[in-house]
Amino acid sequence: AKYDSKGFAVFKNNLAEVIVAYIEPITKEYSKIIQDKQYVLGVLNTGKEKASIVAASTLRKVYDNFGLI
Repeated sequence: AKYDSKGFAVFKNNLAEVIVAYIEPITKEYSKIIQDKQYVLGVLNTGKEKASIVAASTLRKVYDNFGLI
């Protein structure tokens, strides 16, 4: 109804404005975080440690089920 008498270009421009406004806080936070290299490395290391624990558990189950080691 709002865009019935308007061209597609008007809708497209308004949609772009809404999308930019929606992602702006995300972009600002990303920019802030990505500049803190120590924080990023800390998060990556924490993820690596958690993944290693899960992977070790999974491998242990696989080895047990297949009778390896």
